[in-house]
Amino acid sequence: MDAFTNVSEVFHASLDRGRQLVGLQEFLANNYTTALNSDDCLRAAVVQTISSFDHLMHGLFCAAVSKRLLESRDISGLEIPFSFLHLPDVDRASSIESFVKKSISHKTYVHPDNMVEALKHFGQHPWNYLSASLSLDVPYIKLKQRQLYRWRNRIAHEADINPANAGVDLFTIDKIDVLDAITFFSNLGDAIIAFHRAS
Repeated sequence: MDAFTNVSEVFHASLDRGRQLVGLQEFLANNYTTALNSDDCLRAAVVQTISSFDHLMHGLFCAAVSKRLLESRDISGLEIPFSFLHLPDVDRASSIESFVKKSISHKTYVHPDNMVEALKHFGQHPWNYLSASLSLDVPYIKLKQRQLYRWRNRIAHEADINPANAGVDLFTIDKIDVLDAITFFSNLGDAIIAFHRAS
């Protein structure tokens, strides 16, 4: 068990809830086809997945800062108020953790540019590491992240309404695409956890 174990476990438990929503949708679709449109379970699974990844990134950032401070290691580009350095060790760690949580709380790390910006605080060449870990090209990883980020935003901010037909229809959503998104973010999250452990 290390500084990143708990964050990793919470991430995978959150992704499992997304998979359970897919299973619920499948059950409802098979048993209540005419009475109920269960596609919103799939939409909820997409939002759950993207939110799980964003939560993972926030948790890893805080855990990596805490770990490096305990080890007296540098954190590239992170500005912490000088006054914290004069606090007793226990108060300093707590104060810095609160400061970091507050300073990154408004950021989303699902977008690839923001994600890699966060990773650069803790290691060099994060894209090279992730590409090698996932056996995927960097442009593909970025494209996939952007597509899934836009998909989640369309669901969360536009109710997944298709503007064609005067907005009376929703965009179609497929279980296979949702499971693919869960798998993608699960693999990306694991690669990022490994990046932090190697840094």
